[in-house]
This record gives sequence, C-alpha cells and structure tokens, in this order.
Amino acid sequence: MGRKAVSKFAYCNMIVFTFIVAVITLVGAYVQNVSPDQSGILPFIGLSLSFLLVFNLILVLYWALRLRVWFVVPLLAIVGNYQYIGRIFRPFSSDTAISPTENVLKVATFNADSFGKEWTACVTKDYARFMDAKAVDILCFQEFGKGSESYPLDSICKAFKKWPYHVIPSSPRGKNYLQLAVFSKYPI
Repeated sequence: MGRKAVSKFAYCNMIVFTFIVAVITLVGAYVQNVSPDQSGILPFIGLSLSFLLVFNLILVLYWALRLRVWFVVPLLAIVGNYQYIGRIFRPFSSDTAISPTENVLKVATFNADSFGKEWTACVTKDYARFMDAKAVDILCFQEFGKGSESYPLDSICKAFKKWPYHVIPSSPRGKNYLQLAVFSKYPI
C-alpha cells in the first residue's frame, strides 16, 4: 500500500508542477505588455521564456510517453506563446532571404565618450577608415563631444568626408553635455 501511495503522491505533484510551469509560461507570453516599473519579477519571466518553452516541450513528451491527457496543458502553454516563437524561430526560406543585389542600408552606432577626450587626427581617421571598409552608410555617435582646440569640429567633419551630411546639435546654453552626432551618405 505504501508504494502505491508514494506513486499517487508523485503523480499528483507532477500534475501540479505541470500546471505551475504552464501558467508561468503563459504569463511570459504577455510580459511584453507590462512595464518593468510595474513588476520586479515579470521581466525575469520574460528573460527565461525560452527555457520555460523548452521545459514545457519536455513535459509534453513526458505526459505523451506516459499516455496521459495532461500533455495538453504544456502544449497549450507552448501554443499560447506563438508570437514569441514566431519572433525567435524563422526557418530559412528563399522568400525572406535578402538577395545580394538588393540595396541594404548599413547603420553603425558608437559610444564615443568624446573619444577619451583625445580627439586626434589619427583616432578619427582610423575610425573613418574602418567604417568605410565596412561600407557603413550612416554613423551614429553617442557622447560625441566637440573635439579639442588642436582638433576642432571642422577637422572632425573633414575626416568623415565620405559622409557629407551630418547633424551635430549643440548643448543648451550653460550646459556642457556630450551630444549625439549623425554622419550620413544620404541627406538627412
């Protein structure tokens, strides 16, 4: 009698465990609609959603191999995450592949941190050469800075002459913010 009771207890616990994992996985499907400010735990559920889906797949196999109807519960949790699965898993098809002849816009971003406050022709030209070799069309700099007295802004713009269009907003009066800068091969 004891062996049967332990078996029944384990079986019931496995059912409860399956429901808990399925509910957490379904909650993970809707985490994208909740701001991280509103909950401390929900973002972590969203981060672990891939693992939860794999775990639900294991539970589907477990219950299916035992020939129990409980396989439907984790299966519903997986189906409930169809949007997430569609975003992370895309089988290769010739319809979605980018052909090499198709125009592609390359954008690069770089947190310059004012280039370590060491604006020099060497650093700037090296970076411009690197971006030119990568065929980048638009360069975005965060914390751009305005150069130095020995290497002013117009010299920086000359180094990036292959990107003739640029926008470098100035700081508000009285503020010394490091600005954003955008250099582009196309009109902005």
